[in-house]
Amino acid sequence: MVLAVVIIASGLASLQPAAPAQAAPDADQPYLSNLLAAETLAISRADFRAGNLISDGNFYNGSALSEFEVQKFLSTQVPACRAGYTCLKLFRQTTSNKAADAVCGAYAGADGESAARIITKVGLACGISQQVLLVLLQKEQGLVTDTWPLQNQYDRAVGYNCPGTTSCDPEYLGFFKQLFSAARQFKFYSSPANTTLTYFPVGAASKIKYSSHPERECASPAVTIQNKATAALYYYTPFQPNAAALTNFFGDGDECSEYGNRNFWGIYNGWFGSSMIDRRSGPDRFDASAAISRASFGRDVATVYVANGFNFPDALSGAPVAAKDGSPILLVTPGGIPTSIAAELGRLDPQRIVVLGGPASVSAAVETALRPFTTGTVERWDGADRFEASAAISRTSFGPNVPVVYVANGFNFPDALSGAPVAAKDGSPILLVTPGGIPTSIAAELGRLDPQRIVVLGGPASVSAAVETALRPFTTGTVERWDGADRFEASAAISRTSFGPNVPVVYLANGLTFPDALSGAPVAGKDRSPVLLVTADSIPTSIATELKRLQPAKIVVLGGTSSVTAELTGKLNAYLR
Repeated sequence: MVLAVVIIASGLASLQPAAPAQAAPDADQPYLSNLLAAETLAISRADFRAGNLISDGNFYNGSALSEFEVQKFLSTQVPACRAGYTCLKLFRQTTSNKAADAVCGAYAGADGESAARIITKVGLACGISQQVLLVLLQKEQGLVTDTWPLQNQYDRAVGYNCPGTTSCDPEYLGFFKQLFSAARQFKFYSSPANTTLTYFPVGAASKIKYSSHPERECASPAVTIQNKATAALYYYTPFQPNAAALTNFFGDGDECSEYGNRNFWGIYNGWFGSSMIDRRSGPDRFDASAAISRASFGRDVATVYVANGFNFPDALSGAPVAAKDGSPILLVTPGGIPTSIAAELGRLDPQRIVVLGGPASVSAAVETALRPFTTGTVERWDGADRFEASAAISRTSFGPNVPVVYVANGFNFPDALSGAPVAAKDGSPILLVTPGGIPTSIAAELGRLDPQRIVVLGGPASVSAAVETALRPFTTGTVERWDGADRFEASAAISRTSFGPNVPVVYLANGLTFPDALSGAPVAGKDRSPVLLVTADSIPTSIATELKRLQPAKIVVLGGTSSVTAELTGKLNAYLR
């Protein structure tokens, strides 16, 4: 089994425990196939990249899974425990309090906590994905799938301070101590508190051993580590798989083969989809909105935009404005501020808050409840309907003679979602119309803006030819249409017209539902990157073609596995450059 390496420099004892000895080779657990169910073995070793074992977004997402989702996953892996044994889905332990420090937040101990609750709370406290913790438990002791685990497996759950050449440090024995200590160690590696463990720098080539066995002459090829999460895995288990371990990907290699990081990558990809594709998600649309913001914006932002999470028009009109300002859009209910959003508002500490839409979208009570989250003002940009609100948002944010105005159907969302990052990139508004007409408020705003050109987003079923014609008097330039046979082709066409190859990042969202992309659109705009639409479980041909053309360095999936499945994310590796 793969054993952990935890290294400490003098002077950091208050932040982490004493260092264990070097880990022994993990040749006693070479068989990845023993750790994965048969149906997951379709993962491709061709996708393995030593320098990008897992993205930072996947690794440091402490809200990746809720307690309910962790429990469901554990129960799915082991439908029935062997008689007389306590498998992980049934395991309970009394946990202790852990005070917040420079690395992790506080952990409130409790009597008889389930494994699912411990995994969830540890992930939240230290900002390490629950998916990562599940994989760690599996690759170290096989605990997730074991139907008859022994006490020793729980005591050594993740191999923390359990080097293979000596016995475990008794101070860290036990499921909770093991899991919290390992999560804290992973977070420590990337925290400002770590000023000494820097020999695996991100973006530079580092020599990483195939094996440390003293009697073997094994190479240490250079690996360019691409992110903090991959560096953390190498600090914890400082070996890379050699060609033999990768060739026989699910089995044994040769005398210089180590399997820990290969198995971590294989288990994660087999269970949760691509480890290299970022996913920004949460148990619901509000948690996802908070997660997208948390991954994209620092504290003390100038403005936070707040919109109704159950309807899309106000957020769509606000997305280019938020992107232009470098600000997030957070979703609320019409009558309340979800807990996850309140926590994110507290973290962001904005200088002001802008409510998008009228009291029917976001109530006066919510507007009042937002006031403690800023030392500045809480404003509202609204109108009598979605079109007046669209005009008001534009009027407050853009001056006359803008280079372009984007026009989209105000009763449907796909075209405007794909267009929002483009509008943001161009410093231009999105105005909403009906399929068959230009509302009076929008006509007045077009007249004020006096755009140099107008772009219609979507086909004639979204915005009719008659509306396209009626737009011509509002510009001295052209009226163009970016469209396709369906929302996916339109999404590809909007991207193709606006972005060149080798973009730094592409954002992907479910094109049949809107919440995840609402919060993602301003982030994509800030990053000057496209939003492309997919279904939950497939990549439409037009989108696949556009991904091949774009050749992104990074892909970010917006939303959880109910929005975009793990199986689909596994297919996205092929589009990374």
